Order: sequence, then structure tokens, then C-alpha cells
Amino acid sequence: MRYFEQLKKWRIIGGRTLKTGIAVFLTSFLCHLLHWPSVFAVVTAIVTIEPTASDSIRKGMVRFPASAIGAAFAMILTSFFGDEPLTYAFAAILTISFCHRFKLYDGMVVATLTAVAMIPSTHDHFLINFFVRLGTTTIGLAVSTLVNLFIWPPDYSTTIREKVKNLHNHAAQLLEARISELLQFQKSNRKTKQQFRDFVTLMNHADKLCEFQREEWKFHRNSKQRLRQLHYFQKKLQLIRQFAYHLGNMMYVSPSPLSWNEEEKKKILEASRLLAFLIRDPSIDHRKELALLKEELPPSPMWTPGVSENNKAFMSEESIILYELLSLFDIIDEQRQIYQFEIRRMKIAKKMFLK
Repeated sequence: MRYFEQLKKWRIIGGRTLKTGIAVFLTSFLCHLLHWPSVFAVVTAIVTIEPTASDSIRKGMVRFPASAIGAAFAMILTSFFGDEPLTYAFAAILTISFCHRFKLYDGMVVATLTAVAMIPSTHDHFLINFFVRLGTTTIGLAVSTLVNLFIWPPDYSTTIREKVKNLHNHAAQLLEARISELLQFQKSNRKTKQQFRDFVTLMNHADKLCEFQREEWKFHRNSKQRLRQLHYFQKKLQLIRQFAYHLGNMMYVSPSPLSWNEEEKKKILEASRLLAFLIRDPSIDHRKELALLKEELPPSPMWTPGVSENNKAFMSEESIILYELLSLFDIIDEQRQIYQFEIRRMKIAKKMFLK
């Protein structure tokens, strides 16, 4: 185990990979003791190692009946047609169809593999082979689930923290880049759009890791401090999603000559840079500077006349930019409050620990 821990520490092999290897070894060892073919059990064990124990249990309950369906079709068709090409085709078609009919989607691949793999190795004793396959499948499911539950329970806290920090940096870079483009009457260039897509992908991945961590802790006791830490991560990600919403609005503002003069554009640029700075580091209290910048932001025409036949008016680009910036001001203030509350709770927890 000590060598496995070193491998994890050096990031040569991930924890999930090591758990898969352990599950495969234990599964094949048990099958060897029972003199059962281990290939089906090993395949089941490999695919049952999920990011969380909750997923392993939930999907395992689907994969068992799905594998039973595949094994049943394999034995029935082999008994009638033998080891023939049509047997493989019908076994795959019927297994997939029945799994789909009974909504066993997570077990469809395992069931189909079980069905086609059983055909060449079975020539008689079809009923016995059917129950042996169910036994090996059960071993694979049980072993991989127990390994996932008790060996190296995943802890995504460090990864989530790094992703939240990277998301703040991404949001700050996007804000500065997009404001600069708008002040120069430019569309979002390909690089900026790709940065925004990467930002959204990273945000969704961080959300998924929070979900994994919450599901995993259903089966393990954890301190209030760790639960509170996950709560703060989720609050921060909610604010980051709001950043993404307002940044996305600015990504699709049509570039056009703005009514602001150079001095007014300079104020907008200063505001965006201060916002970007505070997004990166929420610990800094710049409420006075923010309030002053709010007052100094240039005015803008609320509506621009339309050019269509019905001559409808549209919200001006200047108003859209100001609205999104003011919205970001409010999000920054909420981010600072969450940070201060988190620090306060950490200090209280530290004092209680020292006592």
C-alpha cells in the first residue's frame, strides 16, 4: 500500500486506476478459487469502477439484470444455432433492444459484451453456463463496488480549489479582453470565443466534481469543516456561473462606434481592470474605489433608433456594457462577503480546535 501511495503522490498512476487494478486482481482471484472463467467478471469489474461509490452501486444495480439478459440470449441462441455469425448478430441486436426497452442504459455495453463473448466458449450445459455467468458478473460487481467504497475514497477538494482559482483568472482575462475589443469596435475574435468556451467547460467540470464529492460523502463520515468547505466551493461556483452569464452577454454585443469620448472610454477601461483585479483576488476590500468608479462611469443613451421598416428602438451598446459592468460590481461585492465569512468561520474553527 505504501508504494501505491507513492505512485499516487507522484501522479504516475491515479487512484481510480489503482483501484481498478485491485478490483481486477481480487475478482480474478475469487473466480480462480471457484474454478469459474474470470473474463466476464473482470470486464464487469473494470466498467463498474466509477468516480464515486454511489455511482458504482447505482449502475451496478442496472448492470446485473442487463448482463442476465445478455447471457440468456447468448445461451438460447447458441443452443439453437451454435457458434455462427447470425448468432452473434441476433445476440447483440436482442440484448441492446431489451436493455433499451427496460431502460437499462448503463448496462447495455456490458450486457452486449457478455452476450457475444459467451457464444464461442459454450457448446453444452447451457443452463449451468448461464448461472455461472451470473455468478461471475455478481463477483465483478460486488468486488469493484466494495473496492470503490472502502479503498482510497476520492477527495476532490484540492482539485476543486484549483479549478475555482483558475476560473477566477479566466473570468478576469475574458473581461479585460472583451471590454478592450468593444471599445475598439471589434467583434469577439476566435481566441476570445475559444477562451469563453474553455471557461464554460472548466466551470461545468468543477460543478461535476462538487456533485461527485457530495455523492461520495453519503457513504463516509466527514467533519463539519470539510462539509462547510464544499458549501463554500458551491457558493463560489454559483457566482462564477453569474460571471459566465454576464460575460456571455458581452461576447455577443454587436460592435459599433460608441458615443463615449476618449476620457469616458478610459473610465470604462479602468472599471474593467479593477473588476478583473478583484475577481482574481476577492480578499481585497476596494468598496470605496468601486463606489467612486460607479459614480464616474459615463452616461449612455438608453435606446438607439431602429433601422427596420417598423423602426423599433433597440437598447444601445453603451447601455448594455454599463449594465453588465454594474452587474459584475454587485457580484464582486457578494464574492467579497462570501470570502470574509469563510475566513471568519475558519478562524472560529481554529480557535475551537486549539481549545
